[in-house]
Amino acid sequence: LDYAQGPVDLEEVVSDESGIFRVRSDHGQVEKVMLYRNGMGASSLASFVRLAGAHFSRRDTNAKSMQLGEVLSNLPDRAMTLVIETLVKSNYAHLDGYVITLFPRGMTSNHEANKTSDEALFQIHSTKIAIQTRIRRLEADAQLAKQNAVKAKRSGTARLALTHMRRRKAALDEVDRCATILTNLDTSELSLERAKGDKQLIQTFSTLKIAMEGIRRESGVDSEDVHELMNDVREDAKMSSLSASAFGDAAFDIDEDELNAEFKLLEEECAIEACAIEACEIFPGGGGDDHAYPPSDSERGPDVKVGPKTKESSDDVHARVLAQTAGEDPKQKLELA
Repeated sequence: LDYAQGPVDLEEVVSDESGIFRVRSDHGQVEKVMLYRNGMGASSLASFVRLAGAHFSRRDTNAKSMQLGEVLSNLPDRAMTLVIETLVKSNYAHLDGYVITLFPRGMTSNHEANKTSDEALFQIHSTKIAIQTRIRRLEADAQLAKQNAVKAKRSGTARLALTHMRRRKAALDEVDRCATILTNLDTSELSLERAKGDKQLIQTFSTLKIAMEGIRRESGVDSEDVHELMNDVREDAKMSSLSASAFGDAAFDIDEDELNAEFKLLEEECAIEACAIEACEIFPGGGGDDHAYPPSDSERGPDVKVGPKTKESSDDVHARVLAQTAGEDPKQKLELA
């Protein structure tokens, strides 16, 4: 039963080549495993039991599990009846004719849900395995016939070589026919799986329809009332948009050229004021009794001739800077200041 749950990882599920037909739920969990009761093929119960035993005897680290794996790997065919009865009595399997269905988590009350479609998918799965095995055998026969034809040709028996070549051609033609059948089975399998999905989708929409009808009955609103209400809402929204647009156009109808001209004058005034402030910082001093004198004799040194002391008020400096910077752009005004 643990082995029946199969791989969980998606990549391992896709690459699973054990030949076991597992029916998975929408969440990826194995709901059931369908097998043939008799036989030794890839889809038979005997093959499944031996695969499970080999799995646990090689990979499990538990000594008890490894021993049980060895027992299952070497289980004789006559013991399969005991395995079937044990699984059925334990409520982990359902026997229906030549097909036995295993339920790894136990049988549920709706275990026969999708029974017909699952049986059809199981038949398609088993047929695909048989055809794939046949294709591999035919390809091996064609290769062997080719080798025999070459040997016969080299030994001088041309008629025997032709016989082998006809056998090779017949095998290759049968391979092509089997490949076509396999393609049709793949298409049928996909269509059946899509039909199962559509069935669930239809049930979902049917439940949604019932729920919507119940909501409309409880609210007392029919479809005509809803359409009328939505039309009124759209009309009110359109009127509000027109009103807001009209108010916006009236409030913000301003000439952009006039704004640009005023902004340019404002930039020039700010540049002139900045030049004047920086000039005052370079030439400190102010009006009245505040003066700016050159350095003293001790600061200059003995070899420097000193002229008469001069003074310049901040108003004079401001006027001189404005006169020198007249007509210059703001960058030149700053550099000159």
